Amino acid sequence: MQLAYKIALSNLWKKPKKTFRIINEYELYRYQIQLFVLAGITKVISRQFINLADARHELFLTLASSIAAGALLGWFGLLIVTGLIYITGKWIKGQASSTEIMNMVSYAVLPFCLSLIFTLLCVLIIRVLGFQDGSYDYIRNWDNIYYAIIKVHYYFDWLITAWYFVLLVIGISAVQGFSIWKSIMNFLICIAVIAVPVVLIILYIGIIHD
Repeated sequence: MQLAYKIALSNLWKKPKKTFRIINEYELYRYQIQLFVLAGITKVISRQFINLADARHELFLTLASSIAAGALLGWFGLLIVTGLIYITGKWIKGQASSTEIMNMVSYAVLPFCLSLIFTLLCVLIIRVLGFQDGSYDYIRNWDNIYYAIIKVHYYFDWLITAWYFVLLVIGISAVQGFSIWKSIMNFLICIAVIAVPVVLIILYIGIIHD
């Protein structure tokens, strides 16, 4: 069984749809919480990148608080994303159970492992170089080593996030029995369920203040 996990993890990068089907078929349900907690930690650390990289700030205290917040965020995120995909998927006749969706969502976050390694490496490099946010040495220009590293990290983080969404759509297709287009629809409905109420609340607040 351990070999099955290794095969699934190594092949997810190359043949995601086939791998998601294998994960689902063989019920490889281990590591769900751990993977999403890792993703949560990665996102929080990325958001705290400047604070972590600033040589004037305490590294370990900021890192520890980011890990704690990220672990909690990841756990809640797994439940929310799973619930949204499951409920909205049922509206368009999805076949997957909540357990199958939770498993798929968990494995889709694997690219964040690369993001975490890259983020920590960038933090280490510019801390060693003595980066201080807002200092005279930090010029917002690509010729500046600090700025270049920060921007490369920023774009890499967005690339990994986009890759996650691609894997999520492919995974939805595999477990729900959807075409890619219907899988995209399931994903967009999830976003709409969150976005529409938020937009309405913002509009309502704006009307009240006017």
